[in-house]
Amino acid sequence: MDEQDMFSGLVRCIDCGEVMTLHRAHTMAAVKNNFMCSTYRKRGKEKCSSHYFLEVQLAAIVLDDLLRVTHFARQKEALFIQYINRKNNAETRREIERLQRELELMRLRDMELSNLFKRLYEDNVLGRVTNE
Repeated sequence: MDEQDMFSGLVRCIDCGEVMTLHRAHTMAAVKNNFMCSTYRKRGKEKCSSHYFLEVQLAAIVLDDLLRVTHFARQKEALFIQYINRKNNAETRREIERLQRELELMRLRDMELSNLFKRLYEDNVLGRVTNE
């Protein structure tokens, strides 16, 4: 409608894992805007249940959590920094492992393609495969 919601694409259904969409209507007050499971909305109760929650409730929960985290960060700065560093290190390790697996798959594919091109070239030289 007017503008994209700040939670757009971030809220997921706990049952089916699909995105929950914000329902706004000109006929209702903004405090009644609510997130509803997109699976339920599109496919009905056979695919997911009809749960929803108000946008203002989510905003209050997020604000409360931010206030709690920032208070902790101010009160115990060294501990907070240590926690964030540990979390970043763990995420960095996972990302490195993922990239290494991806690199290994790419290397295997490169070797596979090199072998195919080599055989194709040899077949061409021996006359088994024409230039066309």
